[in-house]
Amino acid sequence: MHEHRTADVRAAGVESLDYTMAVKILVDDGKACGALGWNVRTGEFVIVKAKCVVSAQGRSATRSTDNSTHNPFNVWQYPYNTSGGLVLGYDAGAAITELDTYQRATMLPKGYGCPGMNGINSSGAYEINALGERFMGKYDPMMENGVRNNQIQGTFQEQMEGSGPPFYMDMRHVDEDVVHELQYVLMPGDKATFNDWAECTGTDFQHKLLEVEIGELIFGGAIAVNDKFETSVPNLFCGSVFLYCSGAMCGGYEAGRQAGVRAQGITGFGKVNEELAARVKEEIFAPMRVDPAEGVKYQEIEQAVRNVMCYYMGFRRSMAGMARALEKIQFLNSQSHRLHAETLRELMRCHEAHEILTVSELAIQATMERKETGRCVYKLRDYPELNPEMAKPLLVIRTEDGPRFQWGKAPLL
Repeated sequence: MHEHRTADVRAAGVESLDYTMAVKILVDDGKACGALGWNVRTGEFVIVKAKCVVSAQGRSATRSTDNSTHNPFNVWQYPYNTSGGLVLGYDAGAAITELDTYQRATMLPKGYGCPGMNGINSSGAYEINALGERFMGKYDPMMENGVRNNQIQGTFQEQMEGSGPPFYMDMRHVDEDVVHELQYVLMPGDKATFNDWAECTGTDFQHKLLEVEIGELIFGGAIAVNDKFETSVPNLFCGSVFLYCSGAMCGGYEAGRQAGVRAQGITGFGKVNEELAARVKEEIFAPMRVDPAEGVKYQEIEQAVRNVMCYYMGFRRSMAGMARALEKIQFLNSQSHRLHAETLRELMRCHEAHEILTVSELAIQATMERKETGRCVYKLRDYPELNPEMAKPLLVIRTEDGPRFQWGKAPLL
């Protein structure tokens, strides 16, 4: 939490735990009752007792794949989100949804991961392939301003046919004031270093073609909630339901409000399982006790995940390929006990790597349940058409034997 925001919160009489990474949501008698975590700067183990719990950790895992830079932090969306909210919610028994459809990508300025394509597309820009052709009319009647999945699939198809790369966005014909707003207000508003990059690369929307590429694939989902933002685990609320700033603010506010209303009617706290807490504490700091000669670094695990997901879970897939991806990700998961950390920062990254592994495994399993093409950014060779029977959410629920899949609404309160 930023220091001035922390000061505002504390001034209102609220205790704040800064730099604390949550690793487990506590449940007693089937109801959420707190969380376990640790301070990533001091290493202090933290037990939080609560009448209600609000998860607001985001929905995306932006480091499961990569773009042409192979820099997992040079990406479209916030690179520090590893779907911890999904992993903790799933572990607590909450139903997870959209793992099979919340798989998203966008076009990026070549070599620079940032938002902004909404503005560029809607400005009237043309996407041009290596042959100088404006081609998006073949893939969407609204051309570049159509469905984003169609732009990704169209560009990918052109690339497969040898019509690119390179690909460009042509804004030279667009109104000068609009283009100036795009380059000097919108793009640096989304990513503050955009003008620095543009200056270094000679980027000029008004007078030059902007080379673009298909960016990394984002895997994620959401914890399923009811109209009160409560999950299938009583007293566990989720504020990470909507995308982007306005939705996140509204959803987070309402989740917090509903949790507060519920907490007013609860007289005491749930019981903390001391044996569980001790075991989680051991697991948190285990990577610092791994022999360096036998261990692996978080960078190795994360890059292995990206290699697998890019190769088998890209924009064209098959059931056999996804089965192979699942086999490899599960192998990597079986090796996660070898993660080695020498510092608290490395320890934090080890836990992030575990979250990336978990959400990748769940996403593969959920995607294999959706036997169709057309509801997401990828195409599935085995099932090339939409299946109207699958026009409903797929829920993933944790059991002792692994994930259970259920079509339709969650078993919510």
